[in-house]
Amino acid sequence: MRLSHFTLLAAAVGALASPAKRQGGGTPVTILSPGSIVTPTDGITEAAEDSFPFSVAVPEFNHCHPGYTPVDVYLLETQPTVDSLNSTHQFTDYLYFFGSYLVNNFPGELPNMGTPPPSSLTMPDLGLVADTPVYLATMETIEGCPPNGFFEYAIDSKSITFSG
Repeated sequence: MRLSHFTLLAAAVGALASPAKRQGGGTPVTILSPGSIVTPTDGITEAAEDSFPFSVAVPEFNHCHPGYTPVDVYLLETQPTVDSLNSTHQFTDYLYFFGSYLVNNFPGELPNMGTPPPSSLTMPDLGLVADTPVYLATMETIEGCPPNGFFEYAIDSKSITFSG
């Protein structure tokens, strides 16, 4: 049986017009994201009230994400893992919370939509003995593409020796 061009065209248009089933959406994914903390370098030693350089970059930029990624910055007693997070994807067992910041996801300047990360942080007096390892940790909240979207929670950390 030979099909006419019209029949083939109608079948092709019908296949394209049928709704595709969207996958997932709304299910949070938590990943380790090494490389988000650019500075300080891993293994530095800092005393209470010392200032140290800080910079964070979101390596997931330009993947249909919004222009900014929220990043929370903490000091933790142990190296963070996915299991370190509570049900709202935050660290609850932390030594110090530096704050919440917005990181620009694209090269160049974007309008100021919130507080950008500072270029340095000051080590708080943690009341720990000298030579105690602590971990500078970031938690990024990465929003996915519309219309269904998704959230990824990305963790990075660097070790710091607290010298008292």
